[in-house]
Amino acid sequence: MKLNFICLLANDVAVTVRFWRDAMQLAMTYYDETIGYASFDTGGSTLAIFGRDAFAEMIGTARPTSAPTGYPGYLSFLVDDVDATYTRLIEHGASSVAAPRDYPMLQARQAHLSDPDGHLIEIYKPLSKPDEPTA
Repeated sequence: MKLNFICLLANDVAVTVRFWRDAMQLAMTYYDETIGYASFDTGGSTLAIFGRDAFAEMIGTARPTSAPTGYPGYLSFLVDDVDATYTRLIEHGASSVAAPRDYPMLQARQAHLSDPDGHLIEIYKPLSKPDEPTA
């Protein structure tokens, strides 16, 4: 079994698409406003966005809840500069969950944010080892 893509349900597809395209700077591979569906290339798998109402109609059930509760999971992205990326994402509409800081036990610098629908996003960069030069 191979994980091919992850689909996030969105309250407002246009707002969510702009966030993932403009703030996260993912390459959009497909977008159909009429059905409320978009997909993005993440460099190894696909991130899809689907409108909550359209998804509920498609599967013939009640509308899924409006936002995730308790952060049931997160999407993690390796970045070159955690602090600069964090600042850019906040400027483009992300909400701060945890500001950038070093986590020596995880050997990484990390920050956590959420997208307009409350999905948790982690950005990280491995910490340099003491004998490694920093960039």
